[in-house]
Amino acid sequence: MGLIPIAVVVCVFGLLAARFVAVRVRAAQRLVSDRHLREIAATLPALRVAAFADTGVPMHPPTDRRIALTSEGVALFFSEQRFSETDQWLAHISISRRGGFIPWAAAGRFAFIILQHLGVPVQTAAVAHTPAGIVHLVFVHRGSGDAPATGELPEDLMRLRIGAEEFMRTVRQSGTLRRSERELLASVLCAP
Repeated sequence: MGLIPIAVVVCVFGLLAARFVAVRVRAAQRLVSDRHLREIAATLPALRVAAFADTGVPMHPPTDRRIALTSEGVALFFSEQRFSETDQWLAHISISRRGGFIPWAAAGRFAFIILQHLGVPVQTAAVAHTPAGIVHLVFVHRGSGDAPATGELPEDLMRLRIGAEEFMRTVRQSGTLRRSERELLASVLCAP
């Protein structure tokens, strides 16, 4: 094989690799775009109302009303469980992506924005980011089933993005980021 055919093969492989990287970068940008973050926020009121209404009922994907799928293939699962004979509830939100891994850079943003939008102090929530790229949020609250009044985020998302960066850094550095749903639930249910 001559020098020219090898150069052509190298160029073709280089172009294919560049195309692959460009497609992945665009997909990652869409995943954390303002439009997609607003779409996630818009699903929360209905999911939370459904979670309270269907407490104790097994989930039946994909048609269960406690599940939403965004235009970017992100699935949100929202469940509520009442602690017996108390006014405390355990909220559990799972975030996964159809056909793929959610990197922590996106997962942490989703977790922070969901907690903020639901009015949950971030320090009261526990977070897991599994090796499969699934995010689990768990928090205990006194609930009445009231959802946020609106599914909208503020017009300027910069403050939320800055808060999300701080949240992700704090969770990582503090060692409180769990690696499995089981570990996460154990840390919340066994907490003093």
